Parts: sequence; structure tokens; C-alpha cells
Amino acid sequence: MSDALGCVIDNAVKFSPDRGEVLISVRAIGSGTIDISITDHGVGIAPDKVERIFDWLTQSEDHLTRTQGGIGLGLALAKRAMELIGGAIEVKTETGTGSTFVLHVPTATGEMAITDAS
Repeated sequence: MSDALGCVIDNAVKFSPDRGEVLISVRAIGSGTIDISITDHGVGIAPDKVERIFDWLTQSEDHLTRTQGGIGLGLALAKRAMELIGGAIEVKTETGTGSTFVLHVPTATGEMAITDAS
């Protein structure tokens, strides 16, 4: 799961403008699942390209390979990693505004301990 999270965070940083920000939040959803949301204020993804971003060796726009680097493996690997642990990944996006990727992560025991880190 950490590899999937790392891929999504890396993309959020890569596709955000220099002055943009990336927000990460974690939320318990019922018993047995946590949602990790990664929101960027970057380029976003065109509606007709959203389904392609989780395909192997595919990016939403061909010119991104030249300007941002990468070959289109990160999100495909993230999706597969999430599926292997019984989770899922989804995206909400708007061109020119940014994207939010949500990793739905099952917990091992169906229970979570929430502690106050302050």
C-alpha cells in the first residue's frame, strides 16, 4: 500500500504548479477501511482521459511525457497494488483545477486504533 501511496503523492507533486499545494488527509470509514485522499491544485485531467490514466504505459496527455517525465506506470501500479490488498483507488478531477485521488485501504483486523499525536 505504501508504494501505491508514494506513486500518487509523487504524481500530485509533479503535476502541481510551483506555487500549488498538495493536501493529504486520512479518514476512518466505518470499521475496516480508511480513506487516504491526495489533492493537488495542478493541471487536472480531461474527462475523456480519466479512464486511461490507470492503464499500463499511458498518460492522460502525450505531451506530458516530454514535459513532466515518466512513462505512465505509476498509477497503473498504484491501482494494482490497491487491488492486491483488497482496496481500490478512485479519482475526482477537473481540467485546470486539479485532482483528488482517494485510496480506499482495508485494515488488517477490521479495527483501527486512533491515537492523538499531539
